[in-house]
Amino acid sequence: MDNLTTVLIGIIFTGLGIYTILSYSKKLKQLRAEGTEVTATIVKITGRRKKRKAYISYTTAGEEIEIQLDHYSNNMRVGDAIKLYVDKANPRVFVSGERTPITVGALFILIGIGLTIIGLYKVLL
Repeated sequence: MDNLTTVLIGIIFTGLGIYTILSYSKKLKQLRAEGTEVTATIVKITGRRKKRKAYISYTTAGEEIEIQLDHYSNNMRVGDAIKLYVDKANPRVFVSGERTPITVGALFILIGIGLTIIGLYKVLL
């Protein structure tokens, strides 16, 4: 991989990380203010290794909903409780009160900055 490609990939990773953090934070802020806080329970975990998915169940406005969680962490177990903020108008729209998406965004930013610095260093030498 040439050095300018490394820089470009680094910039893309950094941008994705920033986008992930900003979009999650905006949605969390909005649903904290306008939504309903509920406690969901992990009802099943599917897949292997990097393709694992957690499914949750929660009740809001008298409706029980089972849906895929928007992220997965290796420390999740069936029966674990997760705090959610749910859109009152559309109870299938939610955001988790956990910080996993922010951690993933920060990891992307760090990888992106590292790749950008390495690529620029090699270009300038």
